[in-house]
Amino acid sequence: MRSTSACLLGTLYLAACQTSERNLPIAETVYSGGQVWNGEGFEISDIAIADGRILESYRNSKLTVETDISGKFLTPALANGHQHITNANLQNTWQFFDVGVYYVWNPNLYSDGLSAESRAFYGRTDTVDVETSLGGVTEPKSHPEPLYVDSLGPYVYNGATFEDLYQKAFHYGRTPEEIVETLDRLSSQGTDFVKIYLLNSEDYSPPDANGDPTGTTGLNPENIAFLVEEAHARGLSVIAHVESRYDVEVCARAGVDFLGHLPGYYGVPMRGVESVRLTDDDARLLAENNVGVIPTYGLGPASFQRKREADPPPSSEALEKLAADEKEGYELQAENLIRLKSFGVQIMVGTDLFPGRALDEPSHWISIGAMSPIEALSAMFATGPALFDDRRIGCLDAGCEADFLVLDDNPIDDLAAFTRIARWVKGGQELMRPDPPKPVADIEEPTEE
Repeated sequence: MRSTSACLLGTLYLAACQTSERNLPIAETVYSGGQVWNGEGFEISDIAIADGRILESYRNSKLTVETDISGKFLTPALANGHQHITNANLQNTWQFFDVGVYYVWNPNLYSDGLSAESRAFYGRTDTVDVETSLGGVTEPKSHPEPLYVDSLGPYVYNGATFEDLYQKAFHYGRTPEEIVETLDRLSSQGTDFVKIYLLNSEDYSPPDANGDPTGTTGLNPENIAFLVEEAHARGLSVIAHVESRYDVEVCARAGVDFLGHLPGYYGVPMRGVESVRLTDDDARLLAENNVGVIPTYGLGPASFQRKREADPPPSSEALEKLAADEKEGYELQAENLIRLKSFGVQIMVGTDLFPGRALDEPSHWISIGAMSPIEALSAMFATGPALFDDRRIGCLDAGCEADFLVLDDNPIDDLAAFTRIARWVKGGQELMRPDPPKPVADIEEPTEE
């Protein structure tokens, strides 16, 4: 039961602002009677907050606002470690908030698309927190260059050409000298971390005598350790796009901080299962070097579904082959994840797709038998602190940022509980979901008086 009143600030969030008795600022807010996440499950507890932080205890004075959340479930907020759609508007923000995501890493963004106004927007309490690598580091003609030049530039970025996109959406790192130049440029552009690309780098071949590319496998694997060392010297973490088991080994030995995919994320490739099946040595190497893994295995189900819904529809024989491929891919994914877990490798959430699909990834881990619901929840809550490691988030202890969710249902029973959020609290402020815009037919015409 509330002991004092609260007032509405703007249209986006509800904040305790003054008492009804003395017109003094409210010192603390208490969420009482709810089931609170304790790291292993839920237990009835109270959470007190003030000045945007969680308190060790509260005074229960006249300046305390109490909110009864009996029957609800209180959890830390979530993160998405691999998401490319981070448009600076409230509609996009609430696609994240609607599934409990407050923190996002965007590992590759056209730097011209991140204006000072966008950065200021994401600095607000009522918006999702975003960090980005800006452009990724690759070699000529390798991913993501063709994606930007052939698709995103012409159709998303207002006809941007190679000249517009080079050194903004993608950078080259063919030699140590070029790597230094690229990292200096990224630092001057204000990057938060570095994204690099390896795509079956076991097949890497150097440029020809004219300097033209002879392959599309991303960076030379022999340069990765140098690149990581130079990035770390600038205080920048490194996340790597990988496709093969060999790519994983190269990155682990080089000290890369995160893998932005895990081999087999789309299923078993044409080159066969052994090219993407991880070994105990791979898992041990990742664990010893503290490499966090963002598998993006949730992409697999979406990919197979698109193939089933193709136009024209696939034949019955093609559907049978598709089902066999899907089964083989899921078995491989489960095998790789279970092996990583057994060696203590941190598994993290990232979708690489739309903001509202953050639950697809951990749901997929559970469905393929790689994690229990509690293990998946623990991984979900640990993703944000690993990405934003200079902040106390993803926790509900005294001193942690007051960023949490109040759910109607128990997420241990069903992760879809994160789509049924009763309250969003961020930076100690309770957010209010904006009303959807009215259809034109429902807008009343002004009348003359």
